[in-house]
Amino acid sequence: MNIAILNHMLTGGAGIAAHRLHAGLLKQGCNSTLINSNSTIAGQEIHKAHPLNGPLLSRLATGVENLLGISMPFSRAIAPILTTANCELFSDCRSPIRQLKPFIDHADIINLHWVNGLIHLPEFLQEFGGRTPLVWTLHDMNPFTGGCHYSLGCQKFSSACANCPQLANPGKTDRAHSIFSEKRESLQRLADNDLHIVVLCDWMQQNVAKSKLLGRFPCTVIPNGIDEAQFFPVDPKIARAALDLPIDKKVILFVAENLQNPRKGFDYLTKSISELNNIRQDLLFCCIGQGETQPIENLHVFGKVANPTMMRLVYSAADLFVIPSIEDNLPNTIVEALSCGTPVAGFDVGGIPEMIDVEQTGWISRQITPQGLTTTITQALESQIIKSGDIRQNCREAVLDRFSQKKQAESYRQLFECILGNFDSK
Repeated sequence: MNIAILNHMLTGGAGIAAHRLHAGLLKQGCNSTLINSNSTIAGQEIHKAHPLNGPLLSRLATGVENLLGISMPFSRAIAPILTTANCELFSDCRSPIRQLKPFIDHADIINLHWVNGLIHLPEFLQEFGGRTPLVWTLHDMNPFTGGCHYSLGCQKFSSACANCPQLANPGKTDRAHSIFSEKRESLQRLADNDLHIVVLCDWMQQNVAKSKLLGRFPCTVIPNGIDEAQFFPVDPKIARAALDLPIDKKVILFVAENLQNPRKGFDYLTKSISELNNIRQDLLFCCIGQGETQPIENLHVFGKVANPTMMRLVYSAADLFVIPSIEDNLPNTIVEALSCGTPVAGFDVGGIPEMIDVEQTGWISRQITPQGLTTTITQALESQIIKSGDIRQNCREAVLDRFSQKKQAESYRQLFECILGNFDSK
């Protein structure tokens, strides 16, 4: 079975997850190829797709469009999208067309992941839809919205996106409306069984079921997996000595790719830190991520960390991993923390509560406020299961049972085989 996995880049949560799946499928004996836009790794079947349209041609196309009033296939994708301050990311379904065919023409099945900027969706579905079975793994909500990656509670994706609250200039025919309409027109080319949706958690499955664009396609829940041989528990004393962290403090860890991303809730944590500093003297907060932070008492900033060995030490050094996201899917960071034996505290949003066994591997705050986070962190630190250290074994066993790379790869392989069998019999 030849599998082509497509993801825009190898970085970010989706890139890391797609790379882990690719490695797991190779271990299963599958012929997997991972295509992205920024990296080639010899010996790992990871290839970089190059854009057909260079910057000069893109500018020329834009000029022709403006002069003649016609639509070029990629010009809209390079036009800026003006968003509000609360919008994390907003993406078009068009992109500079890339040289994908040489990598995926041989594929028995194509597994899309986070493909904004990698594929030109209308032409991609026209070329491969109905010819090769497609599986689309959703790492956020963008595949079924008019451009946003998290809707922040907006439910317009269930009917038709327009007057988007995340756009600076919303209207009946705004960019969300045009992107949503183009996705709908492109997806209408597909029969119900031409596309299979994979989601990481029940929360995303419920949203897909409400989606006007993707609700008619079959959908399967397969959580992300992790290489448990790379993320494993290190004795906390050894980890803290290696990181020069004190032994006599309770260490609370926060990790995000970008500390300024409002959705990841670092602002909630900083307010909670101020509250906790007033009532306890034994805490040290550590954070990993890029971006400026204000000086905060008892906050140690590691900055950006990409080395897995370093991440393993930081997770193992922590007594508690805190994830105050206000909307999230199935965060890799939770799986990484649990795999290193570190319990988790987070808000009751997205797929987060599905990952945590309350008082066995972590704690959930039903109140989405800094005060709710403070209460939950305090409850966790005062729990007997953390004080005894027994929770670390619980966390590790939960990952081996639910989130192992092997289990993820086996689930995908079985799904691919089932889809191929049904597709061949059409």
